[in-house]
Amino acid sequence: MGKNVVNWLRIGWLVLFIAVTNSNADPVLWNQANQEFAAGKFDQARADYAQLAATGNVSPELFYNLGNTYLKLDDKGRAVLNFKRALALAPGFEPAKHNLNLVLQTAGVEPDEETLASWFANYPDIWMLGGSIFFWVLAYAGYSWFVWPRFRPVSKIILAVAIPCTVVCLAIALFVGDGARSPDLAVIINPSVDVRYGPANGSRVTVTLGLGESVRLESERGAWTLCRTAAGIAGWLPSNAVERLVPR
Repeated sequence: MGKNVVNWLRIGWLVLFIAVTNSNADPVLWNQANQEFAAGKFDQARADYAQLAATGNVSPELFYNLGNTYLKLDDKGRAVLNFKRALALAPGFEPAKHNLNLVLQTAGVEPDEETLASWFANYPDIWMLGGSIFFWVLAYAGYSWFVWPRFRPVSKIILAVAIPCTVVCLAIALFVGDGARSPDLAVIINPSVDVRYGPANGSRVTVTLGLGESVRLESERGAWTLCRTAAGIAGWLPSNAVERLVPR
């Protein structure tokens, strides 16, 4: 119990640390939301942060503050969702990662273990950019090889480096796609939810997912959503138990 109290105090310190930083959004509304949070007016702060997010001009700090606001409103599911949204924009944003792990731990859920594949998925833009850069280096080195024979030794070295780098970067880019920013990626916001064989409460349960777990959305039917879990299991879950990582 004492450990949890210390954890929540540490979360509160981080809230104040971020609340004074700048956001790319409307500075008047941003400052108003921060002031409402500091005054304990969490419902108003949530509404203002959500209004900022709805404009599409988002930042890691915005989602981080929104996550902390939901935390104060005792909505751990949407707190986890918004911390993950902050990390999708800035994977190295330590305050969001810290608070996300603390919320999951207090909810009795093990934080996600970072794998090589998940690390690749955190930086989808870098692999495409790297592949593009190495491709043009490769093109110019090839051009130099044919046009200026005297530069062939140098061109040969550049080609030996650029060819594998181009292939690796483009292969990773193809593998990760949109990565953590995929529009089909969603997060479980309920403490737990049953994934069922069919879109009905009486249908057989295939697997039970916990708070913060990620799924890929495939289709919707009424109040049910067809998804695929990280383990590749397909099934239906209530639409109100999950929210997209990238807001619509």
